[in-house]
Amino acid sequence: MFEYNLIVPAALTAIYLLVFVRLMGDQVECPLLEEVAPTLNMEELIASFEGDKTNVNTAKAMQNRFCAIMGEHAQGAEIALQVGSSYSKTNPSHFSIMPETFSRGVSLYAMARALKNRRWQVEARKVHKIIRKWSRDGNPNVVHYESLLNAEKSVLKGKYDLAEQYYRTSRDAALQRCARIDAAMATERHGEFLINQRGKTKEGIRVFQEAIDLYKETGAFAKVNQMECKYRHLCPRPQEITMPIISGITSIVTPTD
Repeated sequence: MFEYNLIVPAALTAIYLLVFVRLMGDQVECPLLEEVAPTLNMEELIASFEGDKTNVNTAKAMQNRFCAIMGEHAQGAEIALQVGSSYSKTNPSHFSIMPETFSRGVSLYAMARALKNRRWQVEARKVHKIIRKWSRDGNPNVVHYESLLNAEKSVLKGKYDLAEQYYRTSRDAALQRCARIDAAMATERHGEFLINQRGKTKEGIRVFQEAIDLYKETGAFAKVNQMECKYRHLCPRPQEITMPIISGITSIVTPTD
């Protein structure tokens, strides 16, 4: 009789739970992790696998996914370069190859946009090509992935009108697939684009709020807290908000005790 190896699923459970707990922040307590990863540190968890390629690649893939969601693109891009396509090779035909590949593309394009470095652009296009092929072959699960990478590529080329269309298409397609975490990522990237490239701060803030609401729906409260802190300076303080008066004169609203 086949004897099932419990060590591998235990390790994989630790990897997935660790990422979920980090995304949920202080909103959750997870006793399941007390035995397998008490430090909640992915680096230590990877080191504990002692060269097991399957678990190491899986842990790095999930770490890359976490970086893409949290906007830690410098680290995510470095992991993408280290791992490359090794995760898909050690986990052939597994559904998680799709979000793992997509996450690499997001971080690589983000760094290509930030640094205008050809190295990141080349690697981003390689990942983009893989996603595009899957989409062309009829895979419905990657349509929103392709749209978001199309948006990032369009921004890189200065095609802003086209990029804006792709951001919206990605969000809508992700919501249609009930992939709210991906819809939130697309919405957040759209908001950053509106503020940084378009100079549309008010619209960008509105889009950020949509992203925050989507992250809340997924339970990613650590991400919600990060966004609220990161973009707090863009929101006017209560005493700075002006309200129109019937006579047409504006007054400053002063908060009362």
